[in-house]
Amino acid sequence: MSNNEKNKPIVFYDGSCGFCNSSVQFILKKRRKDIYFVSLQSELGQKILAAHSIEVKLDTIYFKHKDKIHERSGAALRISRLMRFPYF
Repeated sequence: MSNNEKNKPIVFYDGSCGFCNSSVQFILKKRRKDIYFVSLQSELGQKILAAHSIEVKLDTIYFKHKDKIHERSGAALRISRLMRFPYF
């Protein structure tokens, strides 16, 4: 990734989870800013999260924004800020 890409928001998701993949598709349809998506199982996902001392749990969503990693509901709330309203 280039330096410019490193500053873009990244959603880390379980690549083998159907619900997670559906959530990614939903975010893609509703986003208003560029967002990257990286599977938790990928080498890149493991590398970025390890650099932030995150022990990866496949049942957790992670969101990197402005060089901070958020997880679970904190991640979901911050992702929603980058989406168009209404969500339906």
